[in-house]
Amino acid sequence: MVFNLFVADYLRQDGSLIIKVEDTLASKPLKMTVDLIVLLLGFEASKGTTSLGKMLHLNFGDDRFISPTNEHLLRHNTKMEGIFVAGTCTGPKSIIATISDARGAVITVNNYLNNLN
Repeated sequence: MVFNLFVADYLRQDGSLIIKVEDTLASKPLKMTVDLIVLLLGFEASKGTTSLGKMLHLNFGDDRFISPTNEHLLRHNTKMEGIFVAGTCTGPKSIIATISDARGAVITVNNYLNNLN
């Protein structure tokens, strides 16, 4: 499972790891037993993403990632016709979210290609 969490405290108990965290989206404290914790440190767009985005005259957000036309309705489209974005070029994502985003982009590209004629 992937959570947007702020880790407040952790302790060992009988070989398992108990963590106390705050779910920053729901503003709720949580306590859970886990086998593994993966902490995501500062994530920024790569130099290649930035240079390609500038070369294609794409929009960038305040976070310096490529911005789609509309984050909710057209999240794979850009202002340049035929140029689509997906995955971590639009912002930090987990592997699961990146795969899901890529699948959505495939559908968007397929629809675009089918409507060319």
